[in-house]
Amino acid sequence: MVLTNAQTTAFYEDQAQMNISAETRAQLQLEGLETIDDLLEFDKTSIKGIVDNLRSPGGRIPNPDVNPPDGSTIRRPPFQIGAKSIMRLEGATKIVRYYETVGRELTATNMKWQNTIKIFVQHYKALEDKKEENDVPDVPKVTKTLAVTKWSESFKDFLSRVLGMRMIPLSYVIRDSATVPAGAPPLAVHPAPANGFYPYSSEHGSVEDELVARGSHTHPYFRNDNAQVYHYIEEATRGTIYAASIKPSQKLKDGRKAWNALVNQYAGKDKWEKELKDCDDFIHTRKWSGAQNYTLEKFVSQHRTSYISMCQCAEHVDYQLPNELTRVKYLLEGIDNVDPTLQAALALVRADDGPGGKMNDFEAATAFLLPSDPVSTKRGKKRGAQVSFVAADISSSSGKLSRGPTTGVEFRYYELSEYQSLSTEQQDELRAWRLENKGSKKPKGAKPARGDRPGRPRNTSAVEKKKFKAAVSAAVAVALVKRDKDAADKAEKADAVGKYMLSVMNAATPAGKRSASAIASSANALPENFSSELNKIMERASINSPKRK
Repeated sequence: MVLTNAQTTAFYEDQAQMNISAETRAQLQLEGLETIDDLLEFDKTSIKGIVDNLRSPGGRIPNPDVNPPDGSTIRRPPFQIGAKSIMRLEGATKIVRYYETVGRELTATNMKWQNTIKIFVQHYKALEDKKEENDVPDVPKVTKTLAVTKWSESFKDFLSRVLGMRMIPLSYVIRDSATVPAGAPPLAVHPAPANGFYPYSSEHGSVEDELVARGSHTHPYFRNDNAQVYHYIEEATRGTIYAASIKPSQKLKDGRKAWNALVNQYAGKDKWEKELKDCDDFIHTRKWSGAQNYTLEKFVSQHRTSYISMCQCAEHVDYQLPNELTRVKYLLEGIDNVDPTLQAALALVRADDGPGGKMNDFEAATAFLLPSDPVSTKRGKKRGAQVSFVAADISSSSGKLSRGPTTGVEFRYYELSEYQSLSTEQQDELRAWRLENKGSKKPKGAKPARGDRPGRPRNTSAVEKKKFKAAVSAAVAVALVKRDKDAADKAEKADAVGKYMLSVMNAATPAGKRSASAIASSANALPENFSSELNKIMERASINSPKRK
């Protein structure tokens, strides 16, 4: 659409637009800015050149102070142009090039400063700042854990953060269609009270996305952008089996061709369908029982990851994604654990089925269930028990034991009379400690260790570790001694019970019928392994006997 002369004049001279005086506007026409379309050939540098010419014009004019004119002249005075007008002119040159890039015709409506050009300048400034920072992220690599299907999504995100020669994100190179639709969609309407139009359509939602969707592949700069994409793909597939797929694109550095070759071979529709089936099977069939330290949090995380993958797959194949209610339902059905606390939490979630309830909010439901995870609770108790054991058995952080952890016996030298006054358990624990620490004292005149020499720092970490190990070994030795003593006591008791049983049986048998074996039994001759067998019988009896209330 061609703008009329009145619309062009209003654009340059209206106070709400460029706010340039008629005299200065006439000089701008001499500089080459006659219509709005002429702005396409100018940029910030050339606008600065025009401003310099306006402020220092050449030539002379008749002297206005002489009346009647006597033929005298003066130097031409500068033309007035304010800083606001200069800033708006620079913004106008950028939006005109933007419209040319996305194939949108210039109209009096989309060339309004308020709010169209003004909003565009803000969007474009963000792109310029990104370009100047030149902060290109690392190229995502194709690996065993990142297959081409998932890599393709990461690579798209990567290209969306890298700007090309025309300030367009490089993702425009690999978009689905190389051809741009003929007619640009209408501009999005700015809501009241601002009114006006955004510089982009509702379909695309931003200047950046509209550039990606409608950036031409026939522009001379496209070749540079296409080659840059090829180099990124080559880096991503270097040293992998996928590198052969992009070999035909190497000569021309055709990034779009290399991309299509990879996607068609390794990320086609069949690959996405397989990925979708695996994720769908997981959320429908996988059960969580809490076995083998498999936490509920991990199970929930796998449900969440599967849903995210399904969303990605749905962009490539037709599939109806589950809603929030269905997601929560599948999660609850997959929990197969009888812990009463967890079952109570599950019941509360099922009961909260209102519009804003937990049954309709996956994240809210999981946040409510996780504190009732029996596996995590069990882990916490084990850690507490381990800390208690260490605190009880080791008296200090250095690992040095001053008293026995079991009997409380002091670890020191005892006179004979003192030693004999100790209990058997205390003597056993003291003896075990002495055996473990035998030879720990340095002999007189011995050469000090390297870390103990004057002027050298002591290797405290190694010493502390050694002492800690000795302390733990002593505690284990005491436990073994106690175990052996308990076993001996049980055997002694079993022998006594056996002898008593034999004596009772012998007394109950008439004297004339007593056999030689009975007489031998009355002399306390018990069968071999009698004690161990009797202990087993007594243990089974204690296990199977009903508990008294």
